[in-house]
Amino acid sequence: MLPGAGIDNILYPMTAEIYYAETKQNDFGTMEKTWVLDRTVKCSAVSAMSDKTLNSELKSNSAFFQYNSDIAFRLKENIQKKKNGTYYPITEILITNIKDNNGDYVWTESEDNVTQYEVTSFVPSFDAFNNPEFYRGYLTRSTRQYEVLY
Repeated sequence: MLPGAGIDNILYPMTAEIYYAETKQNDFGTMEKTWVLDRTVKCSAVSAMSDKTLNSELKSNSAFFQYNSDIAFRLKENIQKKKNGTYYPITEILITNIKDNNGDYVWTESEDNVTQYEVTSFVPSFDAFNNPEFYRGYLTRSTRQYEVLY
């Protein structure tokens, strides 16, 4: 074990910001979604490419390139539960600003924009006594990059 480092620092060396959707109806009756920051969590994230080349992330329809970036995600806490105790479905959660243990952004769209991810699955893993030990998720790059986050 590294001097001065706890087990959580080894298992969860990265951080990510968790945003939840707040949906309100505007004056015209249209539902508007606003993303609100809830907290920063310790996590572990690795690229989940299907093979060792970038070809699995780039797809073309002869006119546009589509970039797909999937991530296997692990953390100690349940992100479906906000700090205030409210539970959210995974479709109302956005994860972004994923940083390595040096505080550098890991996935970015450009110099000024970090990649935003949607949660496609999120399940607990249990210990021998059937207590939640950690949570595993699968993230996919959101097609709605550059959404306004608060």
